[in-house]
Amino acid sequence: MRVHWEHRHGRLMLADGLVVLCAAVAASAAADVPGPKNLAATPLDGAVVLKWEPVGEAVEFYRIWRSDKAGERGEVIRRLKPLSRFNRRPMHGPPVDGNLVNGRTYYYTVQSEARSGGLGGFSKQVAATPVATTRVPVPRIKGTYWQIAPHSPSGYRWDNGDRDNACDFSIWQAADGTWQLVSCIRSTKSPGKTRLFYRWEGKRITDSLWTAKGIFAEADPNAPYCEVRGRMQAPQVFRMNGKYYMIYNSAGAHLMASDDGKTFRRTPNATGKYQLFKCGRDIGLLDNRAVDGRWYAYWVDNKPGMHLTRSTGKDLLGTWEDRGHLYHPGFFESPFVQPYRGRYYLFVPNYVVVSDDPTDFDKPVLTFMEDAKNVSKAAAEILHDPKADKWYISGYGKGIYVAEFEWRAPAVTKDRDGS
Repeated sequence: MRVHWEHRHGRLMLADGLVVLCAAVAASAAADVPGPKNLAATPLDGAVVLKWEPVGEAVEFYRIWRSDKAGERGEVIRRLKPLSRFNRRPMHGPPVDGNLVNGRTYYYTVQSEARSGGLGGFSKQVAATPVATTRVPVPRIKGTYWQIAPHSPSGYRWDNGDRDNACDFSIWQAADGTWQLVSCIRSTKSPGKTRLFYRWEGKRITDSLWTAKGIFAEADPNAPYCEVRGRMQAPQVFRMNGKYYMIYNSAGAHLMASDDGKTFRRTPNATGKYQLFKCGRDIGLLDNRAVDGRWYAYWVDNKPGMHLTRSTGKDLLGTWEDRGHLYHPGFFESPFVQPYRGRYYLFVPNYVVVSDDPTDFDKPVLTFMEDAKNVSKAAAEILHDPKADKWYISGYGKGIYVAEFEWRAPAVTKDRDGS
């Protein structure tokens, strides 16, 4: 049984892999819904990308079957919503199977699932053999995720039982050495858009189920903050000039600041305004000043797509300039860009794209982040503990989780940076 991502109604949801007997599939097939045509499999380093031609409106989901043997369907590893409700591009981005063994051949078949509930036809079977051919370091999860926060916090004043849930978040280490987690909690009883920020604290990043600290912040619609009632979304914490800053979305990018990394206050920009710039959702901020003197903000609109929207000069609190957008096909949430050895790795949501240019991520998928149990999480955020020199990846899906990962050396050693 595999745990995987299923995209439904524009959100990422966890679903259990279904192991279905071929006889049962044949018995319940919807003969009027054909299988996908022109299925193709492209091998990556430790992963495989699949592409096919969509069948049409009669299909509700596609089931991806994988086997270790030619001619056998094996098991269902994913069940994907096929089309976006916005622009009919694939909602799920390129379907990727990750955490695979390089040098081993895998066989794939895609089956249509009808809106009526019956199972349709199959594609042809294709094969792919992942191989380590990259010229760049490749991030790979070590072991499995551990849970640091529950799916639904309890006991706070806007508690909505099991219906409220933790989604986008940020993790950082405070000045006293403790680890802090602030997550957006959606579907609460809070007025307006139902979203607020909730905080947990852990002594070590490797601890499970950190201590709940209660509500961290709620939207303030009054002047001068002018946030949207009930909309606190996409926090990200970073350090600058000895202080902690949190950027977040409430109908535009806003900032909070802290001296100790635990107690934050809203902070205006250089002109006294509390909205830094207008944007969509899921803000991701990159401090690239050491390279080109600039900050970059990445965010998502609802078309869907990932947009590179604006960049500043040297001052985070100064005027932000509109620099257009970058569209990368597929459905994306919570873009996070991690610099590493002169390159920029885009995690969105668990696909990884690498580029030499922080304004150009129109690249093939490098790999797909799954742990040893084939579990993926949404809204990846990368953490580095410089004292231990360890790297971690975090994500959400029925709670907030963390896993250790490593930068595996490139297969082609004559790299431009000497690796």
